[in-house]
Amino acid sequence: MAHCIVCGFPNAPDGAPCPQCGRANYGAPCPSCGQPSPTLYRSGKVLCAGCGATRGVLSGLPVNMAGTAHKVGGVLTGVVAWFGIAAAVFTGSLVALVTWLFTHALGTTLLAGGVVGGMGALVGLLILKGARSLSRRGDEVREEALQQSVLAMAGSRHGRVTTVEVAQNLSLSLRDADRMLTAMTFKGHAQVEVNAEGLLQYSFRDLRGSASGAPGAQGASGGASTGVRVEAASPQDAARERVTREFDQMAERHRTGRL
Repeated sequence: MAHCIVCGFPNAPDGAPCPQCGRANYGAPCPSCGQPSPTLYRSGKVLCAGCGATRGVLSGLPVNMAGTAHKVGGVLTGVVAWFGIAAAVFTGSLVALVTWLFTHALGTTLLAGGVVGGMGALVGLLILKGARSLSRRGDEVREEALQQSVLAMAGSRHGRVTTVEVAQNLSLSLRDADRMLTAMTFKGHAQVEVNAEGLLQYSFRDLRGSASGAPGAQGASGGASTGVRVEAASPQDAARERVTREFDQMAERHRTGRL
């Protein structure tokens, strides 16, 4: 019987969130940081998305490829759906033409063409709806994998990460990294705090004692927290304020030779 590698709960399938602890299982834990982290493909190497250590090629599906199969499947299914709709319209028109040639009855012609074309078009629209749902699921799978990567990063950094660390480690734009961290904060998964160096960081309380001291795991968020929490007025204002302040502080540290 399969068990969750995070909490030991039975029957937790690979890549699916555990019904007990909510963490997804992406293969065996990283031997460097000990976190059940997804992998990340970068520069021809498969790396741990949590600490950046080199992993094996068969360690799991890289996070930057998560959801790709769903999105490709959605595109292909959408193409099939549009071809089906076009074929239904063409077939309905052809049936209507043949019916008119034999009956010269307008009502019968419209009924025959409408039934054939309408039924085919309805099937095509249903397939198109499924294709869009598949594409949306691909986005959800990628978002879930990125969130698990953030949790693994936090687990190897005493439960704390910054926007810059997440953006650099997961090859995301600062905007996407801050959007994801802000969403996790507003859902109650993290808290925004100010560390001893004055940088804003996201703190995951449940992961504060799980750092393994893996090489390269410590970053700007490795400093102790001052305990000062930041309450955001709105996600947009919080994102703008955090990114601006963080860059200003990093620029100042660079000028003073402390970066």
